[in-house]
Amino acid sequence: MKIPIFRSLRLNLFFPALCGAFLWGTTAPAPSTSIAEASVIADESDRIIVVPGSFSPGSEGVNQRLTVYGRKGVRVLSFMIYDRWGRMFHEAFDFEAGALASGWDGNLNGHPAPSGYYHWILEIEHIDGTRDKRNGSTVLIS
Repeated sequence: MKIPIFRSLRLNLFFPALCGAFLWGTTAPAPSTSIAEASVIADESDRIIVVPGSFSPGSEGVNQRLTVYGRKGVRVLSFMIYDRWGRMFHEAFDFEAGALASGWDGNLNGHPAPSGYYHWILEIEHIDGTRDKRNGSTVLIS
């Protein structure tokens, strides 16, 4: 099932069910294909939100920032990232889903954050005006 939620990439999702963690691969003009785990949140009204399950700020051009992806017109009202002790590492407010500039670059106070698990909490506003709160985790690979 191909879902056009990214602007510059074609996303192939493999849905064994409607919600949970799935593997996704991107097909780009380059000869390589990257595979990563992502948290895919979908329901019967076709509201799909994707937050990658891992990212690597030191990589070259791929998966350098952690952000929220979704259909065009979906607004992210808040996106907050915490370490396992509850210390906030990143917060961003009121941006369109897919905006890399509002994503987390893996730094805290200008220094690289340590590799590990980080918890995210977000609130989104769908195209029809309904709002949802979601949470999950991601792995920072440095």
